[in-house]
Amino acid sequence: MVAACGSGGTEELLPRLATDGRTDVLRPAGAEHVAIEPPKGMRVVTVVVYAARPLSLPIQGVETFRHRAVVLLHSAVAAERFAEQCDAQEIDRSEVSLACLGQRIADAAGQAWREIAIAPRPEDAALLALAARMCQSGAVRVDANNTIG
Repeated sequence: MVAACGSGGTEELLPRLATDGRTDVLRPAGAEHVAIEPPKGMRVVTVVVYAARPLSLPIQGVETFRHRAVVLLHSAVAAERFAEQCDAQEIDRSEVSLACLGQRIADAAGQAWREIAIAPRPEDAALLALAARMCQSGAVRVDANNTIG
């Protein structure tokens, strides 16, 4: 039975569950996840349900990032990897705007980006809406043929 679903991470949800008298919590998580300390009397079982696999930026992506792009980031690991790849490819961070699912992700990306924005809620719909606004505000140049450049 699902008793509750959080939208701000497990840390935000546990106190509410403890208040409701819950003692056993299942926490689906990625292979790399934040350690948590449950409230006294609560047992949290973390089950890894996915793993991120680092990839290199494709050559087409490298060229796109050189001309004002908006990148959506879902995890701190992805943010760190993206920053490393940009630095390795000598991509000017001031040409790239980041739309992040949360503050921890933005922090992991580092500094010197054109813009860093955080979704108002940690949900895909909120992140996509944020990215759309960033594109419309001029973070990305698109010509009459809808070609990014």
